Amino acid sequence: MDISMKNIDPSVSRKLILLEIAKVLEQPRFARISPALRFDVDLFRDRRTGHGLSGEGLLILPTVALGDLFLRACGGSQPDIPITVASKSIHFEKSDTPVREAVLHQVRKMRPLRIIELQVEEEITTSPISNDISFQCLQVGWECRDHVFSIEWEDRNMIAGSVVFEQSRREVRLICIKQGDPSDRSFRIVTRFSNISWLALSPSNSTELSALLFLHSPPSFDTNDQSNPLRKRLSALPYNDHRRVVSYTSNALRLTGLTGDGLARLGIQADRSRIHCGLDHQHRTERRDFFSEAVFRTFHQWTESLDWGVAFQVESLVRGLLLAMKEMLCLQPLIERTIMNNGPTFTASALRHLAASVRNMNSSRTQGSIDEILRCFDEICISLEQQSPVSTTRAIVSCYHATVTPTAIRLLGPFPERSNRVLRSYPQYHNHFLRVTFSDENGPYRFDREIDGRDFIRRRVGRFLRVGLSVAGRKFDFLAYSQSSLKEHSVWFSRPFEDETHGFVNAQSIIRSIGTFDNLAHDPDLMYCPARYGARISLAFTATEGTKSAKAENINFITDILSDDKKFCFTDGVGTISPDLARAIWQDIRPGARNAKRSKLYPRAYQIRFMGSKGMVSVDTRLRGRVICLRPSMIKFEAPETRQLEIARAFDKPGNFYLNRPLIMLLEGMGVRYETFEKYQRIMVQDIRNMAENFDHTAYFLEVHGLGQPFRLSSVLGSIRKLGITGIQDPFFVQMLEFAVHHILRELKHRARIHVPGAYTLVGVADIYGLLREGEISVCIRHPDNSTGRFLEGPVLITRSPTIHPGDVQVVHAVGKPPLKSPYATDPLYNTVIFATQGSRPLPSYLGGGDLDGDEYHLIPLLDVPEFTPQKKYPPAAYKPAPRKTLDRPSTMEDVGEFFMEYITSDIIGLIAQSWLLTADQSPHGIFDPRCTILASLHSDAVDYPKSGTPVALGEIPKLKHSRKPDWDIPETQDPSNNRCYKSDRAVGRLFREINLSELQKISVPTTSRSGVDASFDNPLCEALKARVSAFIPTEKHKRMHNIVALRVFQRYMLELETICASHTLSHGRDASLTEEEVTIGTINAKASHHRFRGQVIARMKEQTFYLVESISEELLSYASSNPVDILRLCWTTWKLTLIRSDLFGAKSMGWILLGMIFDVIKELEGNSCTHV
Repeated sequence: MDISMKNIDPSVSRKLILLEIAKVLEQPRFARISPALRFDVDLFRDRRTGHGLSGEGLLILPTVALGDLFLRACGGSQPDIPITVASKSIHFEKSDTPVREAVLHQVRKMRPLRIIELQVEEEITTSPISNDISFQCLQVGWECRDHVFSIEWEDRNMIAGSVVFEQSRREVRLICIKQGDPSDRSFRIVTRFSNISWLALSPSNSTELSALLFLHSPPSFDTNDQSNPLRKRLSALPYNDHRRVVSYTSNALRLTGLTGDGLARLGIQADRSRIHCGLDHQHRTERRDFFSEAVFRTFHQWTESLDWGVAFQVESLVRGLLLAMKEMLCLQPLIERTIMNNGPTFTASALRHLAASVRNMNSSRTQGSIDEILRCFDEICISLEQQSPVSTTRAIVSCYHATVTPTAIRLLGPFPERSNRVLRSYPQYHNHFLRVTFSDENGPYRFDREIDGRDFIRRRVGRFLRVGLSVAGRKFDFLAYSQSSLKEHSVWFSRPFEDETHGFVNAQSIIRSIGTFDNLAHDPDLMYCPARYGARISLAFTATEGTKSAKAENINFITDILSDDKKFCFTDGVGTISPDLARAIWQDIRPGARNAKRSKLYPRAYQIRFMGSKGMVSVDTRLRGRVICLRPSMIKFEAPETRQLEIARAFDKPGNFYLNRPLIMLLEGMGVRYETFEKYQRIMVQDIRNMAENFDHTAYFLEVHGLGQPFRLSSVLGSIRKLGITGIQDPFFVQMLEFAVHHILRELKHRARIHVPGAYTLVGVADIYGLLREGEISVCIRHPDNSTGRFLEGPVLITRSPTIHPGDVQVVHAVGKPPLKSPYATDPLYNTVIFATQGSRPLPSYLGGGDLDGDEYHLIPLLDVPEFTPQKKYPPAAYKPAPRKTLDRPSTMEDVGEFFMEYITSDIIGLIAQSWLLTADQSPHGIFDPRCTILASLHSDAVDYPKSGTPVALGEIPKLKHSRKPDWDIPETQDPSNNRCYKSDRAVGRLFREINLSELQKISVPTTSRSGVDASFDNPLCEALKARVSAFIPTEKHKRMHNIVALRVFQRYMLELETICASHTLSHGRDASLTEEEVTIGTINAKASHHRFRGQVIARMKEQTFYLVESISEELLSYASSNPVDILRLCWTTWKLTLIRSDLFGAKSMGWILLGMIFDVIKELEGNSCTHV
């Protein structure tokens, strides 16, 4: 009989619980039924935290009679015989899960327990112990929903197996030596301490002594190579068909054949290594053949027969470790029935949402049976059947994603994303394209000095680039990359299709259709440089928005403005555009504005792709009609037939400016005092404290730091404040702001991202009128909510990221308000920095080799903040362009693929930048250390690498003064008490230490005030909003259709939000998922060793959230036929629904969407919409 146990202290050992229960069962009343102490306990792992025990488990008794007697005595809320362990009374009740007959049989046959044996404590000593712990067999498998470990593969033919804890590298190594291996190789399975979720050790009296390692992500496999001093990394162990199961079974490893001494030493080493370890944990094992050869054959035959969208989702569920392959086959009849009844598109959508639901089940303490998963799928289908197809006015596409790691291929999506020129050319065939990212198991590649990383990339990545990638029986071929995706090691793949317009289309024909790359007058050797060829092709894959009605009626080709000696180009990458065409573009692409055509405010600069050209265009008031002017510096290849304007970015508002560690290090070296940086960091901390005062401070805080943007939280809070509400008494709101505070403090501490009020980040354009002199700039700042602009005047500190040389920071003169007859007075180029086109050298080239094809520049007006004035000026760096790496023949796409592989292993720009920071910190000469000058030059070459193809050799990087790192360089995932670091005296170190995360996170948020708000109908917000809305509609009466629509839209939102939460985590674990609060505020609270990786995931999550919020808003608007009163009725009805169902996931965040829509419609109805001149 199984008895459920709850309220167990997670820190107590299984042996102690056995002892306390044994003391009860040896009493006479129990001994009469079962004289021998035969029973067992099974403690459940905590799936929410990913490690340790959950505080729940099962007591397995041999007979029902004994179980009933035990429950009468020890069960219930007030038991006659309470069992207390570590001051916590365990709660016993009959389990509602089916009895596992195999387990019950083992209990009945087990050797009776003896009290005296259970009372013997294991001696834990701190004396030195052997680090080499032997085992006899390695097993890998699947942790089942009933907590059984299913053995799916094993290796019993080992001469020797040993466990080694490598403390200096913070990793565990399992070393296996194969019997009969002619090359006498050893194979290693290596994982970091931090990757071990839990280590479970069997009881010392078990018939088979074993250890189970549960990992967050798969380990790495490698072997020694006699021909190479470096070890060879593997995707799988090369024997016993391990390759077949490695993608699915590498997160759970079992070692058997341990000795009693070895088991004890394993526990001690785990404790010393701070690995969560469960002692005396009897994990059940079976062989359930979830991934047997026969199951594989059946599964792949099935997926190959399915529609692509359905097959992708089926494979995604299995490859994402959410369902075992055999479990997935249990869903086959239901899936095929759904396809027959509802079609493949519907079924694929249901399966995509099922993935998020299963992930949530996995994170719960009871994972859910297959029957529960089947019921969940049925419920999702019912919800989807009530929804209508959703279309959006924005140019987005549904994009399928694959991530190729050393051991697996993970599938995600499809996600809505911005389109590009290639995808727009084949609107009916987007499902024939796949975005593939190559990464390590838990983030970006981390190359090990013991491993031949270049060889592994060529074998693992090169295989897919050369022969293609197969998903569900469909073969995709390497296509190309964009420049931004290259840095993320992401590329496009495609599979062939037949198109009515273009005929047979494959990767080769797509590349040919982009344009002409050979024999170009301005770049005749382009085709001989694979990196440059790839960079030019990448322009067609840049995420852009194609204009619909905004077409250039005239295309003019104008000359570049050069220096007198012809060495420099003042208009490098920037052309011009007429005001009429600029307005037309904005009306085409302006996001989310119902009154876009009535607004006269439009951007004066756009970043574009057009006819093989790239760069910026700024408004020239002398142009009439719809005219665009291109310069030679903009044209990268020839594509005269592609006449659609593609907009990469519109610069409609000024950007905020934030300090960072490299810039702080530079400015400190140039004489800016530490107290200046400290002042602005303390201002930020005070801003956080001011959040507690009112919504105005909260709204400002969120706006400045870009948090809650998809939900327009700062705007909505401002509107709530106008209703007289000054605080919200709501746990969801509190948690949101706590996440926001943590996000900002973490950015402060680990990146020194300090906001400087009154400073700006602006895109650069050229002075086409020739009005500015050398060293002058013109800047006019205008915010979207302000009809007047502000001209900057006087000395301005200007720089551009990344900064690494003293000359990257310059002080220039802003000319202020221009004369009345100046074109910059009558029609300023708002929110740009205009650079002079006179002098010996363009100012942008001073700033880290900048140009005007979209580079943004940071400006600090020194009249406003004079404390940032450098004590000395330094000349700019003058680096020669990196030499191109060329071939003796024209490049092919195979050559581009070769460059991509080389880039993965040779892109060391981050390492150079970090070495510069560390060198400047360690050296008494700071940024003027000669090694810093060398690193600045290498950094320039590394910046050019994606286009030159010439990598910086690792050996060229100067060595550090010593191996100890400054305290500010400790990743947030590591122990800050690490004695291998030193206390930095530089400004970045002092700023780092000033932020105490544990103390500052105690700052309060605006949750209480004279007028608090909770989720009920009688709260002040609901009352105030009701009074405002009632001026336009009856608030108590709702149309039946509005109720139906509200429920339909709400259900769709819940499903989509759950999918976003499950798809944008830092971990690939089966139970990883974000909270609703994290997605709403726009951050990820989990720690990460790679801040750039976290930033990429957050950016993707925010993009998906933005598209979801936009589509929900558009769906509601579509039902109301653009009638403001109907819109208000529907939004009010839906908002009230979110209050009624506030207990449901998604209700709270959707309430914020609806508040924003309600306030917008009220403004429109009151005639208060802002009209900008």
